[in-house]
Amino acid sequence: MNAEPIPRSDAQKLTPDQRRHLEDIVDWTVVSLEAKYRAGQQEHGGNLWMKNGMLSHIEAEVLDLLVYVRTLRKQLEESSHTRDAICGPAQE
Repeated sequence: MNAEPIPRSDAQKLTPDQRRHLEDIVDWTVVSLEAKYRAGQQEHGGNLWMKNGMLSHIEAEVLDLLVYVRTLRKQLEESSHTRDAICGPAQE
């Protein structure tokens, strides 16, 4: 599925730095997603779009993500000189 680019209004135009930042994120995402997909195919085989029980798999992945985010926040908070710059004020 190749989506057409979304037209940008004047309000949506990016600065050169913002454009580079976005391109870096998109490039990283494409490379990472393809590598992850191929590794999953190698490990599990089959067609993902035909896999039963996808909701429970998604829920488990979301819970993993929450654990990783919370753990990273705690690790960064322990290093207080970078906490505010990276995380913003501590949230409890």
